[in-house]
Amino acid sequence: MDPILSKQALLAKIQRLEKESADRQRHERINHTLFKISNAVNTTSNLSELYGSIHRSLTHVLDTRNFFIAIYDPENDSATFPYCVDQVDGCLPAIKSGFLKTASLTAEVVRTGRALLIDREGVLAYKKRSGLSVPACSPSEIWLGAPLKSKGVIIGVIAVQSYTDRDLYDETDKDVLVSVADQVALAIERKQSEENREALIEELHRALEEVKTLQGILPICSKCKKIRDDRGYWNQIESYIQKHSDALFTHGICPECEEVLYGGEDWYKKPIEKEPDDS
Repeated sequence: MDPILSKQALLAKIQRLEKESADRQRHERINHTLFKISNAVNTTSNLSELYGSIHRSLTHVLDTRNFFIAIYDPENDSATFPYCVDQVDGCLPAIKSGFLKTASLTAEVVRTGRALLIDREGVLAYKKRSGLSVPACSPSEIWLGAPLKSKGVIIGVIAVQSYTDRDLYDETDKDVLVSVADQVALAIERKQSEENREALIEELHRALEEVKTLQGILPICSKCKKIRDDRGYWNQIESYIQKHSDALFTHGICPECEEVLYGGEDWYKKPIEKEPDDS
């Protein structure tokens, strides 16, 4: 039989059990969120819908009243913010070049490749210390962001913030955001690939329709049979077709043209066979 616990020990045990229960429930919510984000790739029709679905899914594990997804392009050192819900600044403007040369917290996450949890004082100190240009945005009381990585490459950042409560996020929330960031990155990349493939198919269909239209309205000379191209030049029909297709030509002369060209030449004339005499 267990000895009777003191009041202090009993309270400690209750707190431990409550924490274990809360941790288990949070873990279940995180797994459910990851499943919904993964499934959203198949249930949304485009990237815009996917971003909205990710936002709604994350509300079960984080406060997302101020939330954005940034997409980073290393080739141009640029950043866009295709999805942003913000109570103060509204939509965030794209940075077309020199993104990593700014004191943006999003840029800092891209530079370091690590999640960042920082309060207002830390933000002001960081911006002053960095000596970099400061983007035009309102300072928040607390900011939390995590890198979106795909195959080890950072493709963007996912972030939340609060303008009123500096204690809204803690290290546990940071771990939660990091745990879902990889799934978010995978979902975004898969949807981007789908849209790129669909755009390519549409472009090919459009090109095919343009080719069909050209075939239907080719201007051709009724006498010499030359074809006029889209620049106004007249081309031999065989040259034009060879240029716009894989067809090759070999030349000969049909009987009618042969008669026109050589019918008057002695070497071409054929002896006329006499009809047999029946008499």
